[in-house]
Amino acid sequence: MDAPARRVIWAYDREHTLHPFIVLGLKTLAEAGWSVTVVSADKAAEGAPYRSFDDFSFKRRLERYMHAAFEVRGKLEKDAIQVKRARERLERRLAETEPGRVVRGFKRLRFQAKARALFAGHESIQGWRAVIKWAANVRRLTIDTWNCYLRGFWRLLNLQGEVMIASRPEAAAWACIAAKLRGMRFVYFTFELYGEQITRPNPLVAWLERMMLRHCVDAVLTQNDCRAEVLVKERGSRVTPAIVHNYKPIRPETRQRGRLRARHGIPARRKIVLYEGVIVDGRWLEYVAQSVLHLPENVVLVMMGQEKLKWRQTHAEEIKDALATGRLILAPPVPHDELLDYVADADVGVIIYDDSVRNNVFCEPGKLSDYISVGVPVVAPNFPTIGPVVQQRGLGLCFDGHSPEAIAATIKAVLGKPKSRWAAALRRACSELTWETQAPNLLAAVDGGRLSRSPVPDGAIADLGVPAANP
Repeated sequence: MDAPARRVIWAYDREHTLHPFIVLGLKTLAEAGWSVTVVSADKAAEGAPYRSFDDFSFKRRLERYMHAAFEVRGKLEKDAIQVKRARERLERRLAETEPGRVVRGFKRLRFQAKARALFAGHESIQGWRAVIKWAANVRRLTIDTWNCYLRGFWRLLNLQGEVMIASRPEAAAWACIAAKLRGMRFVYFTFELYGEQITRPNPLVAWLERMMLRHCVDAVLTQNDCRAEVLVKERGSRVTPAIVHNYKPIRPETRQRGRLRARHGIPARRKIVLYEGVIVDGRWLEYVAQSVLHLPENVVLVMMGQEKLKWRQTHAEEIKDALATGRLILAPPVPHDELLDYVADADVGVIIYDDSVRNNVFCEPGKLSDYISVGVPVVAPNFPTIGPVVQQRGLGLCFDGHSPEAIAATIKAVLGKPKSRWAAALRRACSELTWETQAPNLLAAVDGGRLSRSPVPDGAIADLGVPAANP
């Protein structure tokens, strides 16, 4: 009789289908014979090799209440507009009355009283709108948040499994409790340095993460040596983190070139510098945009991706001159399955992050795999985690600082060599910097096996007295 499949549960309180490395991890575990379930904020597409639940979905929780709140606020806004217009009409009539006569003087006083009443009514309506908005925010941050996490926690308690994986400390805190109550192995697979991002951290969540790392984890996974060192030396992880780099799978198939040029009408005589990814603050993208002012006339810069938080509006003045050249194209995102067809047209691929927080400085960009897989040399900031990979492997060049001039100079240096000069190094990297080389450490951490390599430089953690993960 066949032995029952080993069971693993993955807790992630955001949309897991938007996170390529969680999807890769789930598929890898399923291919290795694990029965896999993800408890997330969304559900997997039909045909996925794992089960999924959306108990952590804030959207589902908020949808009905927020719809009602917006509906009421919208009705009040219409009432406020009507009252304001009535007051304006009354004030016009008031201006037409003559204050000299007694009868008209009384009429003027009556108009003034009505105008004051309408003003008070308008302010009252706006006050109620503010109260409803405040109540909606309070509910979002209290009732709906607790309902969401308690529902997810209940699901985690009632699923059968031997191993619990969690990403993001908010979900990990609940997953850790569930794992310990059930006697399950607990793996913390962190994709960020929490508290080191642009957004302000929650002190309670930061404290909970430290407690988990010091007392509860059976294995920890992170993306590179720098992040591993922070988790051990500063946050006290009781196990040595294993490294699972953000490398995507090998894709040997030939890409359909020409799609980026065709979509944006870029002639063959022009070189293409491409940034692909989210267009948002915290990535020095305004400086990348300005770099086009320092590039030759035959170079076009394409920034392709989903725009968030009104980036273009926020930086309108800074990118105005670059847009005026006609050589800066802000392009919408394309379907992920078609992405490499567009990337293949580029002559240079840009990786860029703000250096104001360590989470960025210790970045592990998945787009590196996109560029090298289609033979596109890279321009990147000289950060400790990305700079050595790019320069020592001959994948492109790095710049220091963030001035448009420095970025442009590095781009020109890469363009100064034909793509064929970079091809051999990019092919080698394409066979080495792949998910297939990283998956063994994920499987070892989940299964409790031996890791394939030391996650930090020799001696970096040896003197801390921290035990290795499952030696």
